Amino acid sequence: MRDTSNIGADDFERPPDGACAQEIAPTGGFALLTRKEAAAPRQSAPNLVDGWLRTGELSMLVAPSGSGKSFVALDLAHAIAAGTCWGSQKTRPGTVVYVAAEDPDGIRDRLRAIEVAKPEAAETVDVLRSLFTIEASVPLIEEGPVTNLIGAFEYADPDLVIFDTLARCLAGADENSSREMGSVIASLDRIRRETGAHVMLVHHTGKDATKGARGSSALRAAVDAEIAVTKDGDRITVSASKIRNGAAPAPLDFMLSPVDGAPSCVLRPVAHRAPRPALETTNEARTRKADERARALAPYLPQGTFSAIDAKAALAASGALTGSDDAIRKAAARSFDRMIELGLIVASGRDRFAQASDAGEA
Repeated sequence: MRDTSNIGADDFERPPDGACAQEIAPTGGFALLTRKEAAAPRQSAPNLVDGWLRTGELSMLVAPSGSGKSFVALDLAHAIAAGTCWGSQKTRPGTVVYVAAEDPDGIRDRLRAIEVAKPEAAETVDVLRSLFTIEASVPLIEEGPVTNLIGAFEYADPDLVIFDTLARCLAGADENSSREMGSVIASLDRIRRETGAHVMLVHHTGKDATKGARGSSALRAAVDAEIAVTKDGDRITVSASKIRNGAAPAPLDFMLSPVDGAPSCVLRPVAHRAPRPALETTNEARTRKADERARALAPYLPQGTFSAIDAKAALAASGALTGSDDAIRKAAARSFDRMIELGLIVASGRDRFAQASDAGEA
């Protein structure tokens, strides 16, 4: 644990009378916020992808091996670089650096497929020089390589940095160790802090994919968004399993489609169909049928005022109910009770009833 015995009052900045904490120039200590300043809402970071990613945050794209997570990550990178929609979601145009640490040759093939399938977007990306790749792993646990990486970013000034995959950038660090992953997270925070970019990690799930990313839980706790990728045949579904500062957006569906004249595939958005009506439960079906029968029997009620016995007898004698005599009597009694619940019958004096004036509208 860090020794805090030598921290004194001089290490904390206190605003003078009439000044606010933000007016105090940082001196390497800690700024004290007034209650009013602490309660003031912060300006939220702009969306990089509406509802999914914000600038300056940390996210993780997770899926089992072979589920298409690199296709998803590269498709997302290209959409932001080109300023086009990602699926159905609007993006904020920006510069992307894609660290292809696991399969640089495969990333080249996929980029070529995107250029063939989306020539207009590919031309925009090329003209703006807004999509860069690094075909090497970056040891995120080591300070020197991280410093060199940030230095390389001075040329690109990225809005999004993607590490594909996290495992290839651990340089032997134990992903199950909270201490070592804490060092990796510190490096990622440094990259975000010094560049202002959103940082995304492409990572594997554990043996049980439903439990999310493998390794230390410190990683999932640190990210602002966790995005899960699942694959069913050629259909790939992207869903948000964690959004720290907002509600989870609706999942996005894509089809993994081959491209003529290209060595790889691309993702094509799948339009969502209107959801099917929920299946009726047994109780709901029973209630619906009881309501329908009560309304159908209402015309057989006696005119004027009547007793419950007279009403039930009239319903039983209507010929609209079938079954044994006992079954008909029970059905007539249930229908009478339901008519009262539906407002088709109202009380009219002691033990007397009448049809409601708006029975036809009910």
